[in-house]
Order: sequence, then structure tokens, then C-alpha cells
Amino acid sequence: MSTAENRPPKFHLSAFAIIISTFTWFSLISVVFTDTINGLGLPPFETFTILSLYYIGTIASAFLGATAKSSRGALLKFWMLLGTVSSLLLLFIDVAMPLSAFLVAVSLGFSIGLGLPSSLAYFTDSIRVENRGLLGGVAYGLVSAAVVTLALLIGVVDFATVVFLLALVRGLGLVLFLLFEKKTEEAAEVLKAPSYTSILGGKTLALYFVPWLMFCLINWMEMPVVEGQFPYELLVLSGVVEVAIAGVSAPISGYFSDKIGRKRVIVTGFVVLGVGYAALGLFPQGIIAQYSYIVLDGVAWGIFASVFFMILWGDVAEDAQKERFYFVGGFPYLLAQFLAMLSQPYFRFIQPNAAFSLASFFLFFAVLPLLYAPEPLPERRLKEREMKEYIERAKKAKEKYT
Repeated sequence: MSTAENRPPKFHLSAFAIIISTFTWFSLISVVFTDTINGLGLPPFETFTILSLYYIGTIASAFLGATAKSSRGALLKFWMLLGTVSSLLLLFIDVAMPLSAFLVAVSLGFSIGLGLPSSLAYFTDSIRVENRGLLGGVAYGLVSAAVVTLALLIGVVDFATVVFLLALVRGLGLVLFLLFEKKTEEAAEVLKAPSYTSILGGKTLALYFVPWLMFCLINWMEMPVVEGQFPYELLVLSGVVEVAIAGVSAPISGYFSDKIGRKRVIVTGFVVLGVGYAALGLFPQGIIAQYSYIVLDGVAWGIFASVFFMILWGDVAEDAQKERFYFVGGFPYLLAQFLAMLSQPYFRFIQPNAAFSLASFFLFFAVLPLLYAPEPLPERRLKEREMKEYIERAKKAKEKYT
């Protein structure tokens, strides 16, 4: 019997608390910090240095947290406390001063990445493999609802209130984690921690990693091109609408990833997003194509969030310690944000038709490795689910005719 099957419901609640708090805070603090730095009017090199420290700090600390041999529970508590304190630094330190901004950038980056792999591993270890998709999708759906609500609220309050809300979200996650945490030694801490060489050399991980890397790079590199084509009002609206659509898409795609497997759902996500970029490639300024892209991008993000963010790398890890798998799986997403910052000034000058058509081509091309990828959801679980559904249908048929 798996570790998750032995754990009581309140352990699930602690996992939900940490994931919802983390992704809500991460989504909003990143936007607030980057917008704050970009709005200071600092020399370009100083702005670049500050944001680079933020992104590099996030990646480096995620590697440290995934690699360090420490108690997962202790690390998660320290990490959430650090995030609460780092958020409040925006109130007490003047980021208009370069040295102060450097300090805040490193602190925020460190407080984002340090426990991110462990929080996802903790979530995965708390849930049975055949239910991970649905519960991961539900968790991300709740994150989307919280992000949309707080984003609308942030738009009408002052900066001090924004910072206080962000610190409150992080601190509330810590409080709920402490309330629902399982008070026994975690079995995950005695699992074998595989080397990065063995992880990167695994066929299953590689066949999912390559398409995920391609998606992350295309998504962030295409962003300035999309921004250049969309009217400002639609661009502002699209951010909220896409998050809301992803919040609906995530639990639905999570349910189907448990029912028919992760692989088919992921392929569907790539096809959906490829169609969205194809529409923009044909009609980059067409209002129907733009609205279609917003909807399809939101649907695809819900699919990828429920599978790539939440569960896939834990499935690939099987019975091994999962932190390093989540670091490797999350690396493309973190790296792509950094590379996008470097390339955005240049991508604005690319012709939209060419940019969107190439994006569509590469997204469809990314499906090829997935065709050869094994299904990470154990076949035994799929067969058990099918048999259970068949028995239930047979019982209903029997009751109907007797």
C-alpha cells in the first residue's frame, strides 16, 4: 500500500493549504515585484540586474531545496515563514535604491524557490496516484479563483495594502499547514534520493521534459508579440479571463488525466494551444482570432497546470524521493521567464504572422516525443478503474431488470 493510502484526510488538507497558498502568492508576488521594478524608471542595466537576481535566486534556491538533505517538514515551515517576511520587506525597504532592490530581489527569489519542489512532492505523496489528477486540478482551480479575486482587489487598493495581502496569503498558508500537518515522521524522508544524472537519463522524463521545455520557451518568447497585436483593453482583460478559464479547465483535465491517462490529456493541450497560435498566425489582428486564442490559451494552461505543475513529475518518480524530479520538471518554466526577459526587446520586432505560425508549428512538433512516451499513470490503476466502472454499470443494469 502506498504512503498516501496510509495518511489521514487532514494530511490532505495540509497539502492543499500549502499548494494553494504557494501558487497564489507566487503568481501575484512575481507580478507585483516586476511591475514595481519596471515602474521605477531605473537605468536599463540596473533594472536588468535586479530582475536577473530575482530569477536566478529562484532557480538557485529551488535547486538547493531539492538537493539539501533536510527534514521536509522543517524546510516547508521555514520556507513559508521566509516568504511572509520577504513580502513585508517591500514595505520597509526602498526598492528605488539599487542596493536595497538587490536585497529584496534575492530575498524574494530565495523565498519562492527554496521549498517549491518539496511542497509539490509533499502534495503528490499525500494523494493516491489514481486521484492525483483530479485533486491537483481542483487545487489549481482554487488557486485561479484566489488569484482572480485578489488581482481585482489589488487593482483598487494602495501599495501597502497589496503587500499586506500578499504577506497574509503566505502567512495563512503557514498557519493552515501547522494546523493540519501530520504529527509523525514522514515516510518520504527515508525514500531514496536519486542522482540528477539518473533522473535526466530516464526515458520517460526526457520524453515529457522536451515538449514541456518547448512549450515554456514558446509561451514566454511569444508574449511580447501577442502584446503588440492585442488592443490594450483586451490585453488587460485577457490576463484575468485566461486565469479564470484555466481554473475551470484544470479540474476537468485533471479528472480525465486520472480516467484516460496523463499522456492523452497533455497531447490535447498541445493541440489546443497550437490551434490558438495558428488562428493568430492567419489573422493576427482579427478580433475572432484574438478571442479564440484567449480561450484556447486558458484551456491549455489549465491542462498543463493540472498535469505538468502538480502531478506528472511525481508520477515519473514512482517510489523515489520526488523533490529532484520536481526541480528538473519545473526548471523549464523558471528558466523561460528569465530568458523571456532577455529576449523581449528583440522579439517585439518579429513579424506577427511568422512568429505565430512558427509557434504553432513547434507546438505541433512537440507532440512527436509524446507519441513515444510511456503512460506515467500505472496501467494497473487504469484497469482497476475500468473494472470498477464496469462492475458498477453491471450492478445498475441488474437492479433495473430485476
